[in-house]
Amino acid sequence: MVQREPPPSPHGVDTWAELHDRLAELHAWAGQPKQGALRKLVPELGASWQVFGDKRLATPSRERTLSGVRACLLAGGAAPDDVDEMVEKWADAHRRIQRNENTSRRAANVTLVRV
Repeated sequence: MVQREPPPSPHGVDTWAELHDRLAELHAWAGQPKQGALRKLVPELGASWQVFGDKRLATPSRERTLSGVRACLLAGGAAPDDVDEMVEKWADAHRRIQRNENTSRRAANVTLVRV
């Protein structure tokens, strides 16, 4: 029996661009399922193009991203017992990127005053 590669993980992802690239890898790993197939697995996904498509959102919502990840993992045959743990890793990456972005915005808004 040939073992399948494990699904891509968000390990090392630090920017939205990197997250988008890794989500595309996950979608490819799952066999690039169409929106209808993904929504059958996870109805709350909504419009999957917002996460995986060419016209995806620059900053995907956490909920939609995690629904898309869950749908791809299930479509790709990830062990159901492992899916929650894998989705949590993606949630951690999303939170980390959001936090880094917020910190960068605050730093950009700081005005230095010489005394």
